[in-house]
Amino acid sequence: MSFKKASRSRVQDRILSILEEGPSYGYEIFRQLGSDYGDLRLNTLYRWLVDMEENSLIHSEISPGPLGPNRRVYSITMGGKKQVHLLLRDSIQLLLNFYDDYRRFLINNLEGILKHVSSVYPSGHTLLLFGSGITKREQAILDFITERCRPNPVYAVGDKCIISGSKKKLRLLGGSLTKIPSRSNSFNEIWVTKLPEREYWSDTLNECKRVLKKGGRIWILPAFAYLIPPFQHTIEDFLRVTAVHLFPNLGVIESESLRKEIQASFSEGGACEIAYGVTAFWAIKEE
Repeated sequence: MSFKKASRSRVQDRILSILEEGPSYGYEIFRQLGSDYGDLRLNTLYRWLVDMEENSLIHSEISPGPLGPNRRVYSITMGGKKQVHLLLRDSIQLLLNFYDDYRRFLINNLEGILKHVSSVYPSGHTLLLFGSGITKREQAILDFITERCRPNPVYAVGDKCIISGSKKKLRLLGGSLTKIPSRSNSFNEIWVTKLPEREYWSDTLNECKRVLKKGGRIWILPAFAYLIPPFQHTIEDFLRVTAVHLFPNLGVIESESLRKEIQASFSEGGACEIAYGVTAFWAIKEE
């Protein structure tokens, strides 16, 4: 059997996950760790436990043993629970990254799918709204839009450093998703690849409506959106609900919430799943 190397940070994270289940004593923690970290020594574990207590991640107290002498029992503190919270967030982010790669493998041709959704290029100007950073999925959307709009440029709001590195024909406007530096009724089409935090959805949609021309259309393609509400106690539903409510910055959204926001800003709009795990939201500014 192969063992992981007992690195300090990795073991301490594992200790916190053990104590999250309930208080435990040193040797029992050592026994649980031993199945994964064969090179871990008991004296090393106790030294790290002392360090964790000094850093307010855990707390210990002497308690009577069930059949023998007293022993030191360890429990997790609020500081330790916050660390576990961060570990959960990072783990879900890692799963989402792998899931996104899996989706791209299944879809294989996002640009081709987008052509079926919006094959006709409307006359006028197109605006592309990015958040911070740009993923492979967003790069595929960028490629589709710029190719579709040739030879006309595409206007963009988002991370200047990343967008400016693209060889595509873009005109950077600066600004943000909630404050687009353009006059009202400027664009015939807007594509949003990443929404801001939930509290800014309404401001973003209203700002998009302001700069859209009458009859113009907005497309919203969030990274992870679900049309069907969670209704079973499955691991998938747990990950969805946890990501939506505890870690909104991960970009997972419940579609019904976004549809209500769209309906509040636009008289016509909807949502559809255009490919496996890819949901497109749309709205049209009334004439």
